Amino acid sequence: MREKLEEHARVVLLDVDSITPSPYQARKTFSEKEIKKLAVSILQNGLLQPISVRKAGNDAYELIAGERRLRACRMAGLTTIDAIVFSAYEQDSAVIAMMENLQRENLHYMEEAEGYQNLIRDHGLSQDELARRLGKNQSTIANKMRILKLPLTVKRMLLQYNLTERHARALLRLHDEEMQNRLR
Repeated sequence: MREKLEEHARVVLLDVDSITPSPYQARKTFSEKEIKKLAVSILQNGLLQPISVRKAGNDAYELIAGERRLRACRMAGLTTIDAIVFSAYEQDSAVIAMMENLQRENLHYMEEAEGYQNLIRDHGLSQDELARRLGKNQSTIANKMRILKLPLTVKRMLLQYNLTERHARALLRLHDEEMQNRLR
């Protein structure tokens, strides 16, 4: 898939205001401190890797990958950014965005699971197809998504107490929400 997209890709200088975030961004939280550090680095050293976008209309682009870099450039007061423009279909850009997040700064396991679920639901992918496209085992995708079956109160507790994915999986073995909540 990547090779197919790169055939039509080109690097251009874009106005940062012409770029909208991807609706498929798996990452929900961004560290303001890390974005500031990245902004300083970009001002000192330049942008080392262009962001990836796809055309979304006349002089409008949708971000595929690089939201942290885009935010840092905006924070640094830059008005333009180097971008690779892909002629990507919506489904392809969603998968590329997930791949980018998996390869970058640690993605929280809950965000990763939600990202998988969204790709499967929104694009009609099977777990097998998603695993193949992401270079993962189907069982990895399935195990990650099982965490989403936990009740909302339990998921909030996992986040509040910064509990690991291993804790979440252990709670899955308990089939009673009250028991799951009691184990804090």
